[in-house]
Amino acid sequence: MFTELAPNDVKDDIDNLPSYKWLISSDKIFSSKIEKFTNCAEFLYMEFQVARFGTFEGNKFAESIVAANDVKIYMRPGSYCAAIQGKMAAGTVISKITLQKIVSNFSAVVVLEEKTFSSCVIQSFSRIKETVCFSFRYASYSDSYTDYGGDGSKIGTSAVNVDVTKWEIKES
Repeated sequence: MFTELAPNDVKDDIDNLPSYKWLISSDKIFSSKIEKFTNCAEFLYMEFQVARFGTFEGNKFAESIVAANDVKIYMRPGSYCAAIQGKMAAGTVISKITLQKIVSNFSAVVVLEEKTFSSCVIQSFSRIKETVCFSFRYASYSDSYTDYGGDGSKIGTSAVNVDVTKWEIKES
C-alpha cells in the first residue's frame, strides 16, 4: 500500500533541494555578471534527446537507427537574440555551444552537468510570449555529470563523447 503525501510534505522536499542555474555560452554571444561565468547567459530549460530505434528478431536486438534531435533552448529575450538570428540567417557554423548546470556548493560555484556541442548551426528561432526559443544541430557532443558529497567535496565525474556524424562513442 502506498502512503499518500500531503501537499506540504512535497513542498518541503522541493524547498530543500539546492537551487541551481542553467547557463549557456558560445562565441561571445552571451554575457552575465556571474563570477567565472561572464561569457554565459541563464536559460530556463532545454530539450535534448538522442534516441535509438530498433527491431527485434526473436529474442535478440536486430537492426537499429540512432537519431540525434536538434537541441532546443528556452530563455528570456535579451540582446543576444539579434546575434542568434543573424547566425541562423547566415548559416554560420558555431564552433562550440556549452550548457552548464551550476550550483553554489559551500563557498564556491561548481558545475554539476556540462553539455558541450561542437560544429553547431542554428536551425530555428521563435518567440512565445515572454520566452524565446532557438534550436541548433550539432556534429558531436560531450555530456558530463559530477557528483559532490554533503561536505562539498567532489566525489567523481562521468562523461560520454559522441560523434553523431560517425556514431563513435567514448565513455569516461
